[in-house]
Amino acid sequence: MRFYFGQAEQPELASVARRIFDTFAFPVVDITLTRHQASVWTITAVRSLSLDDLDDAAQTRFADALDAFGHKIWRTRRANKGYKYDVAILHNPEEALPPSNKGALKSFEKAGKELGLNVEFITWKDASRIGEYDALFIRETTKVDHHTYQIAQNAENMGLLVIDSPTDIMRCSNKMYLHERLQRFQVDTPKTLLIMGNQPYDVDGLIHQLGLPIIVKVPDGSFSIGVEKAKDRDQLQEIIARLSERSAILLLQEYMPTDYDWRIGIMNNQVLYACRYYMAKSHWRFTTTAPARTNPATPMRWR
Repeated sequence: MRFYFGQAEQPELASVARRIFDTFAFPVVDITLTRHQASVWTITAVRSLSLDDLDDAAQTRFADALDAFGHKIWRTRRANKGYKYDVAILHNPEEALPPSNKGALKSFEKAGKELGLNVEFITWKDASRIGEYDALFIRETTKVDHHTYQIAQNAENMGLLVIDSPTDIMRCSNKMYLHERLQRFQVDTPKTLLIMGNQPYDVDGLIHQLGLPIIVKVPDGSFSIGVEKAKDRDQLQEIIARLSERSAILLLQEYMPTDYDWRIGIMNNQVLYACRYYMAKSHWRFTTTAPARTNPATPMRWR
């Protein structure tokens, strides 16, 4: 297949062409796909082309794609009303458990305008436009092996202010890293063990050290996804076997019942707020947050 500036002649390949362009950023590229199974295709060759490689018809296609791409990138801002800075908010309207709901996103937009910021909502499909903005605010669940990390990295390389930064994503998306940091600085945590779920382990020894029930976590889980509670020996083995299909390393922790846990917001190495994540009713995992204080030096006042 040949794509020009992320555009394909075949409409059904439009999303593929856009992802290829966002990944490689070649103006003209030939892509070779190979089918390994009934429905599994992988990229087996990527070749960037120059104008000298194009015939007359291909050069015409190139010129048309360049013209369309140029008008899209350098378009006149529809919302430019004298705002000093432009902020992109990356979100995913299809996400089942988004970090911010529609009401929160509207509040961000309103707050931005009050501060003199032009706020625009974008999705991963707008990754190639990220250089248009001065800052990127990510309100989609982030992962290292994910477009959120790639977009954050590209934005930071272009000089944008980014929240969450790629460094933050890399650190905070890894429970193993967090565990090691907390241990290093002697921060109290529930007793935690790391195991290789696909390797032999002493289930009775784990129970002896942590007691029952035991919390089992994958390193990159979020929103309580990939976090489960084993109530007995058989259930512990079943959960370890199942989660090991997702992650080679698992974290096992002693169970410490609580009505809430804490989230601390930090920006530029300064603590901005502390808030409580409350557990769902009759459940051991969290459901929502309480309003937070903006100054850690003042007493807690919950509403």
